[in-house]
Amino acid sequence: MCLVTLGLWLIDNANLEELAEACRQRGRYEFMLAMGPLRLRNVTGSPVNPIAMF
Repeated sequence: MCLVTLGLWLIDNANLEELAEACRQRGRYEFMLAMGPLRLRNVTGSPVNPIAMF
C-alpha cells in the first residue's frame, strides 16, 4: 500500500552496525541519508547505494 499509493521506499536487509559504530565514534546520531536507485523503467524495485552524511 505505501509503495504504490505514497511512493515510499522500503529498505530491507539494511546492515546498520557500521553506521551505529560511526555514530558512536562521532557522538552524533543525526545524519542525512541519501539513496541513489538505478534509473530503470517498468520495474517495482531497484538496488540502491545508501550514503549517510554527518
